[in-house]
Amino acid sequence: SIISDPQTQRFGATSPLNISMVCRAWRVVVLNQPSLWSRIRLDKLSSTSWDERVVLGLELWLRRSSGVPLTISARIALPTYEEVALRVISLIFAEQHRWRNVDLVITCPGPVAPAVPPQALKISSPSLAFLSCDLSQYLRGNTLILDLARSLMLEEMTIHGSAKFIVPTLPAELANLRSLTLNSPEVLNLEECHALLCASPNLSSIKITAG
Repeated sequence: SIISDPQTQRFGATSPLNISMVCRAWRVVVLNQPSLWSRIRLDKLSSTSWDERVVLGLELWLRRSSGVPLTISARIALPTYEEVALRVISLIFAEQHRWRNVDLVITCPGPVAPAVPPQALKISSPSLAFLSCDLSQYLRGNTLILDLARSLMLEEMTIHGSAKFIVPTLPAELANLRSLTLNSPEVLNLEECHALLCASPNLSSIKITAG
């Protein structure tokens, strides 16, 4: 995983980079095992963390993970070092087709808004099993669209902020979904709730909060 605070950590001190430095034979093994590069953690960011090394490290992990499904945990603060942070966000979302487990929080602690995000940000990932997402400050009132019709492997989902769902049209297509938590200023209407429940026969925990 990536330790992304270059002020206190060195990329070379984290696995699998440190393993690849043991000897030539180990390096060959590590570089030819994409699964070793499929876990990405960007959770040690501070006001001085954003520099080019974060982007270079993320690009390295994504490239060496090849087509393997990704596990990503990211805490991204804007507008501090905004340009680099937005590049990191872009890189993460460009790989959403192979998201497996994603825990993503984007905050805007300062009074200055980030660059205006797209009017609607869409998540559509066929391999996605776990999703916890809080983009409410980043989207600034714009909508997050979750294409559940293309995320049929989903097992657990937690969403904070305005969101709309594209629900499968056939019953029980979200048979793996067991837990849903939605904290949104927009409550699902009865038709949307009915469609979601019909698509999720094994849903055992559901919490919907307007706020």
